[in-house]
Amino acid sequence: MTLHPLIQLELVWERVLCQPFVAVLTRLGVRPNAVTATAFFLKLSSLPFILTGRYEWAGAIWVVGAVADALDGTLARRLGAETKLGAFLDATGDRVAGAALLAAFAVGVGTTAAYQASLALITVSLLLALTRAKAEFLNARASMPSLHRSGRSIWLSGSLILGPSLAALFGRPAYLAPLVAFWALTAVTVGALVMVVVRTARKLA
Repeated sequence: MTLHPLIQLELVWERVLCQPFVAVLTRLGVRPNAVTATAFFLKLSSLPFILTGRYEWAGAIWVVGAVADALDGTLARRLGAETKLGAFLDATGDRVAGAALLAAFAVGVGTTAAYQASLALITVSLLLALTRAKAEFLNARASMPSLHRSGRSIWLSGSLILGPSLAALFGRPAYLAPLVAFWALTAVTVGALVMVVVRTARKLA
């Protein structure tokens, strides 16, 4: 069975790239929930840069937070310390930080287009999360390719780091590239939402 490229990315990260970091954290006695909290606050620390239009800095900080966010689950499995609380905090923190980033972008730009793009992406992301959770509660979630957390982080941070330079080449404002990237991510998320609804409905029928 061929795996979705973003799923492959997560497997490579978990099984190969993050292992040295996890080994260091294990030797230092760092607990998974501490890593989760650190990742959350790192992501939030990017918000002042988003608000003031320094998107490259915001994207760079977000990358660091995303790397930390990807370590906690692997560390928990290595220590045999997986808990429902840890999984809840991890997922909730990711959603809150992502929504805060989009809200800060909209406020910082201050245009109707920015508010529309941010609200659309926040809405469909929450709908996707709620739909998946309900499907899992009904034991009816079917496996399917979708945009995983690592893919979202790469997309968001990449648009913030590279977007302003690309926009400048065409004489456009720096916020335009992230704006287009957010709409593209919205479209992908809508596609994933439709797939979840259709496949779950078929499984329950």
